[in-house]
Amino acid sequence: MTDVQFKERTTVVGLANESNPLVAGYQIQIDHRYKLQHNK
Repeated sequence: MTDVQFKERTTVVGLANESNPLVAGYQIQIDHRYKLQHNK
């Protein structure tokens, strides 16, 4: 992984980390397309 790739990945993870508490606080439902599908 190059330095540029690492910085980009770190930025994306940081943005997700900032938005997760907002989503949890507003109790936003996860779109069904992004939920994990469990085969039973």
